[in-house]
Amino acid sequence: MKTPLSAFLYKGFRFPPEIISYCIWLYFRFSLSYRDIEEIMFERGVMLTYETIRQWCLKFGQTYANELKCRRGKMGDKWHLDEVFLKINGKTHYLWRAVDQGGNVPDILLQSRRNKHAAKKFFRRLLCEARDLLSVPIHGIISDGQLSIRRAVAMAMPQVPHQLCHFHYLREAGKPIYEADRHAKKELKKQVRGVRPIERAIEGRDDEEAKVIHEYCLAVRASVTDDGLPPLSASGLRLQQRLQAISDSLERVEEKRGFPESLDD
Repeated sequence: MKTPLSAFLYKGFRFPPEIISYCIWLYFRFSLSYRDIEEIMFERGVMLTYETIRQWCLKFGQTYANELKCRRGKMGDKWHLDEVFLKINGKTHYLWRAVDQGGNVPDILLQSRRNKHAAKKFFRRLLCEARDLLSVPIHGIISDGQLSIRRAVAMAMPQVPHQLCHFHYLREAGKPIYEADRHAKKELKKQVRGVRPIERAIEGRDDEEAKVIHEYCLAVRASVTDDGLPPLSASGLRLQQRLQAISDSLERVEEKRGFPESLDD
């Protein structure tokens, strides 16, 4: 492996630059622990401690990453933007990331805030990257549905088309329908809350009529608990159809045999 840093940066260290750079490369490339790298180097005949590797990564890690960043190839003309929630010392941080259509990462930014100002700061850095790396203008931006990203794009690059990714676009397009369906399901559940008293009334009975009533109660319970897979399956509409089928069945039973005046009969 070639040494990515100038040799004078390693002056004064007991180990040669090749070993130091190799340990740093193992740590950042494969997400190994310091103790794992210590064992790997021991198998190669190099005796060092995990604390030594940790000090190397702290001292040379950023310089190493900067030099690799300068060696990157040409970036694409379409960048996807997203963010990842991270826990650092028990506190939530937000990792902003840009990825082009080829999978290359132009830039990342870790911040403790998640608002319009934080997004704007990231876009300022990203625009500098675009001017330095791209030989063509930016054709478009694809991001998730976060409101701070939308506002930052509108402020920083108003002339560039901004589009939501397919998942977030479909989710937002179907959100009003989903909310209406969820409200309808909630109202339907209120109308079938009297199942438990009916089940208590027929407890201890083993006649044919009690069995039929019990089966209807189970059908109502199964309808209420079946949520489907929203938004592909509208659970409220599904519940309405099942309850309507149960109601139609009860009407047919009433026409043929009629209902008893009391469940104790």
